[in-house]
Amino acid sequence: MTGYCCEVTCMEGDTRWHHAERLSDWVIDDLQRVGLVHDRQSIRDVRVERLPESYPIYHNEYPQELDKARTQLAGFSNLRLAGRTGLFWYNNMDHSMENAMQLARKLLREAGRGDVDEGKLAAGDVSA
Repeated sequence: MTGYCCEVTCMEGDTRWHHAERLSDWVIDDLQRVGLVHDRQSIRDVRVERLPESYPIYHNEYPQELDKARTQLAGFSNLRLAGRTGLFWYNNMDHSMENAMQLARKLLREAGRGDVDEGKLAAGDVSA
């Protein structure tokens, strides 16, 4: 079996938010159109999960506030920020995954584990 996570953006409280289940057919049609799903009958389940405040809404002063927060956080030598929310960097999922892999490699090197095989790292196996 294969599971897909499909984002449908909306604003909290709008029609899509309140009636997300009604969008299932539309999402399945799109999955078929791009070739990820071959026939509707192969779909076992559709689960809707509403995630409020998933995307930031920027205001004009955010760069100054971000600099202030980064300056304060720089005092923590053991803190590593990563991904969209940690770096305040809007990117695509490929960039987020690569960012996670880069951070994992850096942490392993810092821990004296630079010998970990990349394939094992990608599979989540960093055992000795």
